[in-house]
Amino acid sequence: ADVQQLAAFIADKKLPAVFVESSVPPRAIEAVQAAVKARGFEVAIGGELYSDAMGGPDSAAGTYTGMVRHNIDTIVKGLKDFWMKSEQYYMHTDPGNEVLATTTFSGRHGNAPWIKGTVMPVVWKRKYGKSRVFYTSLGHVNDDFEVPEALEIVKRGMLWAAGERVVPEYHT
Repeated sequence: ADVQQLAAFIADKKLPAVFVESSVPPRAIEAVQAAVKARGFEVAIGGELYSDAMGGPDSAAGTYTGMVRHNIDTIVKGLKDFWMKSEQYYMHTDPGNEVLATTTFSGRHGNAPWIKGTVMPVVWKRKYGKSRVFYTSLGHVNDDFEVPEALEIVKRGMLWAAGERVVPEYHT
């Protein structure tokens, strides 16, 4: 019954990908994919997450820090590049920030041709002591959230910053 409920949810929401916890048996994942396909839809596996198990000892997720970094990257994993028309900001940023998304200035706005081609972070994250910092310039106006990828990045980033489990709701 659980497999059928999950398959119905995936098919109804038209989720193109799901992220799977590393301890879930492959047979269970295949059963979900088959149940989704029986509903006339296909779902891909977007990646593997670690929660109560780390990756192999020789893998990037083989340490606690590596496991956390691997899982944190779900903020943007599974999202394709997307186009947005929103205000751009030119700012100084810390090279220690982990940049998740960028914008490239055209030089046509603000009478600033010298900025053409400048790549500027629009989404980044970092740890500061025991705190987590997530920044995005997306969402300057409500219409920005009509772009599902922008809304999803904000949701995932807020979950990460709060120390909560990041559960992707939207995939492109």
